[in-house]
Amino acid sequence: MEDDCINSTLGIFVGELIGAWSRLNPGLALADQTYLDGTYVVGTGNDTRYNQIQNYFQQLGMREGFVNAHEIGHSVGLLHCSSGKCIMNSALSISGTFTNTWYYFCSAHKTQLGTNLGYTPLFARETMALRDLSKRAAVVARGVVTHAGPFLPWEGNPGVSELRLASVSCLKGAAPETLRIMADMAQADLPPTGTEVLVFLGIPDTGEMHSLAGYYVLRAGDAGCVALDPVLNPDAAEYLASAEVYSDFASTPAAEVSRLVADFRSGGRLAADAVVALSGFEGAGLLMTDADRKAFIDAFSSEEALDGFGQVRMHFAILMGRLGDSRAIPALAAYLDSSMSYGEEKNVADALCGIDKAAATAFLSASLPGAESGPLARKIQVLGFMKASDANARIMAYMASADSGVRAQAIIAAGRTGSDASAAALKAVLDGAASAADKKLAVVALGYIAGGKGFPIIREACSGSADEAVRAFAADYLRDPAGVRFGLIGGE
Repeated sequence: MEDDCINSTLGIFVGELIGAWSRLNPGLALADQTYLDGTYVVGTGNDTRYNQIQNYFQQLGMREGFVNAHEIGHSVGLLHCSSGKCIMNSALSISGTFTNTWYYFCSAHKTQLGTNLGYTPLFARETMALRDLSKRAAVVARGVVTHAGPFLPWEGNPGVSELRLASVSCLKGAAPETLRIMADMAQADLPPTGTEVLVFLGIPDTGEMHSLAGYYVLRAGDAGCVALDPVLNPDAAEYLASAEVYSDFASTPAAEVSRLVADFRSGGRLAADAVVALSGFEGAGLLMTDADRKAFIDAFSSEEALDGFGQVRMHFAILMGRLGDSRAIPALAAYLDSSMSYGEEKNVADALCGIDKAAATAFLSASLPGAESGPLARKIQVLGFMKASDANARIMAYMASADSGVRAQAIIAAGRTGSDASAAALKAVLDGAASAADKKLAVVALGYIAGGKGFPIIREACSGSADEAVRAFAADYLRDPAGVRFGLIGGE
């Protein structure tokens, strides 16, 4: 049995997958069927188990894609390499929380594939991504990194970083010779100072993270910032050549938005495709007329958004945030009254923050009293994702709800909207007669409180709690906060 392919021979190529990073514990049982067949509604039962199963299979799916591509690569003659995110990199691990969303075959392997299989690929995956980015970006520029670090005004959020570029030249659009860029990416993923890079920049908007004058916004995705150093990135020349070609022929953002609006108004499948495209177009609302924005909001508010748009309704919710129009706030709030697929609440929260966080917080908070348990749980969860501190006191009132789904979301949201009062209330959950499930949620919620104010309480619980299960869970959390959090509630 071969673990590497020997060219021109047959073999069996094995990649360990199941259990390579964790096992679903407890394993699947008949009672879990509702969490897998699409009938479960968040907030009506055991959300913790639902999230655990959904997160597990999401992780499993990403690993299947990577491992299958890697082993198929061996079967057609590719050997291991050490090139960055190449699928054949033997150093890439599938243990831990799997956050890498895409890999590619490096230039050497693409050439080898053409030789072994007798064809020449027209476009690599990354080239197609660049074409898409070039079309949608307001500015495509190259420059030299002079600063790469945390974005200080949001230093409590390690996922927001700042890049500064000098000696900037534009392939598309216009920008100053020195650039300040906000990037929704971890500092570890930033190119080092002195690196020449190619960047795809969005239109600065008025969203919560993009409100400072003088900043551009990095386009989302791994290809939003490309190192042009051939040592750091063996495909640098290919990236640059592709970007130059596609930037020359790309539509302007305004023309692209106009075309997509026309597609939307024509109805049918074109309308659904336009919604998907515009949902990834930052600042789309700035390039629409008031009548266009209203047409999208009216369509989203109708039953057609839930029925006729089917699988794209999640994109429709994201698009509401791209419009930047306060008229979409009631529509998004009403959307939370319907059953949702996994992850939609986070998209709604991002959309509301992209419109007007303060106004959305006030509207959602006012809609909590009298709401049924399912929508109530979803609205509380969204306020938590929004880090809506103004709603903190109202959220904490639901920590004593008789409904377990509402109570669970309120506990987590109390941490996400964190305050000194939240810390005290969550400590009371740990010290009181709450269920084991609620106490675990309280530990995770304490970890969300800004400035690390909840961690002293977690450490105290680790050594001093009278509840042995709480002590064990707190110790596990302190060893691996991200892993434990992901296993319990998923997501961030």
